Amino acid sequence: MTRMAKGFSALILLLGMMLCASCGTLSDDSKDSTFETDPPEITTAPTTTEDTNSIQVSVDPMTAASRWLSFESNGDGTCRLTGIGSCTDTCLIIPDMSDSGDKVVSIAADAFAGNTNISAVQIPAGVTDIGNGAFAACTALAYISVSDGNSAYCDIGGILYSADKTQLLCIPAGSSLSSITVTLQVTSIAPRASEGCTKITKLLFEGSEEEWKKITVGAGNDALTSITPTYMKQAGK
Repeated sequence: MTRMAKGFSALILLLGMMLCASCGTLSDDSKDSTFETDPPEITTAPTTTEDTNSIQVSVDPMTAASRWLSFESNGDGTCRLTGIGSCTDTCLIIPDMSDSGDKVVSIAADAFAGNTNISAVQIPAGVTDIGNGAFAACTALAYISVSDGNSAYCDIGGILYSADKTQLLCIPAGSSLSSITVTLQVTSIAPRASEGCTKITKLLFEGSEEEWKKITVGAGNDALTSITPTYMKQAGK
């Protein structure tokens, strides 16, 4: 009986050890399953970008030239700039090409006359014809510049001249200049070249009175003709 009791006790002990081992395995499996559970998916709201094509800007992003100006096609791949159109730029950079792809070669007479918004104008190299009064009486216009390589025009101190400097074409009406010097090279002053220039109080001419009288002064230049020039050269010298 003693041997049977010892055997029975050993059997009970073995069964207990097997049960404990089984519980340990179950605990490990439960722990593993906790870490294997996929974390909750984190979602973010999709970001939206504004459609830049729907925003109209008055400056060409590639050339910085002004857009939405008015043009008239010449039918040969070139065009004439006729006015401000819907452009709101104060610093007007006239483009080499129109919005439709024509080369800009001329600016119509009176194209911007009387404009009160434009403060500066850049004329491209391809423009070789500018009509009288194109920038007349633009009261905010302080400076006109001409691109290098223009064969027809140039600027001196913000004033527009022909390339050979024989024609004074436009004194910006918004310029702060109170004194204007006309050089001996000038043989003509274009019609309306000084229209709206109310600040000019002194006119200097590099030549004599006789030479001044030989200069052709177009109509609409009261700002100059109402002033008696100061002649920097005495007659006969």
